[in-house]
Amino acid sequence: MKYVPPEDDSMDGVNFHTIFSIQKNPYSGKYVARFNPDTKTEMGSMAESLYFNSRDTLQHFLNYKVLPAMEPEACGELTGRLFDACLHDMSAAGEVEHTVLGFSAKRGDSGVALIPDLYAMQNYRGALKDPDPLEFKNKIDEFFFIGNYTGDGRPLHNKRAKFCRWALDKNWCHSFLSEINQVPPQVMADADPGYERYMHSPLPKKYQKMYKHLVSIDGNTAAWDRPVWIMNSNSVLWKQESDHVCWWSDLCQEGRHYMGFKDPEEIEAKWKSETDFTILIQNANSFVKNNLSEDAHVKRFMDVLVNGD
Repeated sequence: MKYVPPEDDSMDGVNFHTIFSIQKNPYSGKYVARFNPDTKTEMGSMAESLYFNSRDTLQHFLNYKVLPAMEPEACGELTGRLFDACLHDMSAAGEVEHTVLGFSAKRGDSGVALIPDLYAMQNYRGALKDPDPLEFKNKIDEFFFIGNYTGDGRPLHNKRAKFCRWALDKNWCHSFLSEINQVPPQVMADADPGYERYMHSPLPKKYQKMYKHLVSIDGNTAAWDRPVWIMNSNSVLWKQESDHVCWWSDLCQEGRHYMGFKDPEEIEAKWKSETDFTILIQNANSFVKNNLSEDAHVKRFMDVLVNGD
């Protein structure tokens, strides 16, 4: 299978690539994932945002969640195969003779089997455990977004930065970047001398959830945890259209589980439409409970290992 990485500079400085195999421990008789120590596992600017080293997270999830849930016979059939896990839909160019696993990918890309992302493997760091104490009707009827500068390295083309600039004169939409990483500050300043107008220190989720409408904009790849914890709350997820997907993205329906938009100019009309946001929130809550639990992610990984897609 010929696999060519996408022509996309948005992943510069953010890398994860490791190869593992399933082996039977001769002493315990249990099946475990063994990793090639020579493969690249740096996460660049994202390193500090993860609880564990990315390979440790993957190894822990496999050895303590996925493989113990599988029948020994199924594990035995996996021995001798190599699995290539990567941050995004990229791997070494050329002939790939083993299964390529990705946490996210561009829609339509072939050759990548999508597995749960690193946040999902950590059960979203407990973000789904606590119920949202605020009912929708008691929240601020405005929009809110905050996130790091990730994605397109050109400040005037970066979707998150563009959304922040668009929101500057909207008293009902508050949008901020919490950190400029992946581009030097001077590059940002040269492109947009006034960018500090939309800079803000990071805000805990409990403060963001004071707003009825929360926006998610993909960065380097599909946003992993933000759409999930928003759909688990009593706020509405507003998701900008993107070519990037996680394994569960196509199960989530626009207009039923979240509100979608391509251009920010579409938001106000959709906001003032006759959409019953309380029903949408109930659907979103159910979606997370039924499709994004730890058990659901374990099952997805099992299916990929066994079936390859």
